Amino acid sequence: MIELRRKYAELMSRDGRIGEEEFFSAEQNARLVMNAERYYRAMFHGRANSWNLRDRHMFETSNETPRASR
Repeated sequence: MIELRRKYAELMSRDGRIGEEEFFSAEQNARLVMNAERYYRAMFHGRANSWNLRDRHMFETSNETPRASR
């Protein structure tokens, strides 16, 4: 995720609007993988906070979705 954000300017200068959409998709996929790992680790260990992690992921995703439609 950090590496992806670090390369943002380079990718946008190369690919323009198409690059923005691809970057958004890549960023959302990276966020999904990162959050899924946290969630499943918490669930595996029987932690009650797994639902909080799931809800936080859904909140973050819903906040980022309007950005995709710009």
